[in-house]
Amino acid sequence: NQNAVDKCKGIISLKMPPYWYSKKSIQFNDNDTKEEKELKELNWRICADKKPYFFAYLYPDYKRDYDKYERQANENAGIMFGKSLKYLKNSDCLTDGERQFLINYERKIPLDMSPSVMNKICWAIEDVFDEMSFIPKKEFDYSILKSGVGYNSTILKELLTLYKEYKKDSSIVNKKIAKKSINDEDGGIIDKDFLMDLFYENCYKICPDKFVLCDALVDLGYTNKMSKNLVWYVCGDVIIENLLKKNNNIISYPIRDESGDIKCCGSTFSMRTIEVRW
Repeated sequence: NQNAVDKCKGIISLKMPPYWYSKKSIQFNDNDTKEEKELKELNWRICADKKPYFFAYLYPDYKRDYDKYERQANENAGIMFGKSLKYLKNSDCLTDGERQFLINYERKIPLDMSPSVMNKICWAIEDVFDEMSFIPKKEFDYSILKSGVGYNSTILKELLTLYKEYKKDSSIVNKKIAKKSINDEDGGIIDKDFLMDLFYENCYKICPDKFVLCDALVDLGYTNKMSKNLVWYVCGDVIIENLLKKNNNIISYPIRDESGDIKCCGSTFSMRTIEVRW
């Protein structure tokens, strides 16, 4: 009926009091009565001014801010005390300075670390994964992607100069896209695909030999001097060719197989090996 509808609308239109989620809204005054002061102190203690820890797995921004804060706190702990943040957290014997450091760390942490059910579930899962090692922590040897033919330093310098021009043009295009002001009057540079194609063409003008170019670009990309995406865009086919040659043109891949010996996500698989004719 209409009364029920009006009641629902009234409930939906209600807003949370700011002291539920913002400590800045809780102002203590000298003329507060005892009851007012006690109520404000209670609101201060229970104010949910931070998102719970498990939100870091729902929203990338929260995860990024939390990880940045943790890295900085760990660095500060090392500089100030010569100890890791984890060591300080687990230590039963702290100096006054270390104890105050942890108090400030917990006060400024960007997420709510209260032992809620969801937070406890997250920590329990993290503990399990910390004890597991899926991939050996070994530095990737990117030389397996290369042709092994070598190149001179001039090619590297020219490719780096070309990459700087690409980044500059790409930045301009991104700004125009953000402002929705890009059009065909910009000399043909109207999107990122055009810039990547142009970069591709200019790379081969600098070095027509695809194997030499591949080695130079791989070195630049895998030493963080150039985007790996661009490296694969320009010479991805050459990299695949190099990998195949080094494995006698043999590739192995999993196929779904009820009698297979590999189990993953509730299914079974077996490996199939074929020779690729290049």
